[in-house]
Amino acid sequence: MAQKGSAGATEDSPKSAARFVRQGARAILASGKGISQYRAEYRALIDWADVHLRRLPFKYIEKFAFVGDGAERRVYKDDGELRRFAIKATHPNKFGYSTTSEGCWASPQEYLNLIRPGGGDHAQ
Repeated sequence: MAQKGSAGATEDSPKSAARFVRQGARAILASGKGISQYRAEYRALIDWADVHLRRLPFKYIEKFAFVGDGAERRVYKDDGELRRFAIKATHPNKFGYSTTSEGCWASPQEYLNLIRPGGGDHAQ
């Protein structure tokens, strides 16, 4: 059951994902394999997406009409009769722009912290 308010987060919310990535990255770094914080966060985010079935294969996305391409993602649209929606596919290994380091890319952890509750784009 989903929790309400800021005290908790649903299992597959950005807040929950951020917590998973933070803890997963710590565990990956503790393994002593000598990878960077960024790569540890990236790996943990992939693990979270796999666990929660949130990674869409490109073949699925390809069936929608391409709208445009930006620095962070490609946008597609579905013009179905019953519903109209957009799919924003983030480019591989890109997580938007950092809000703390001008001109730099955000880390996976920073990206998750920028997502507005309830969906949508960055709070920037």
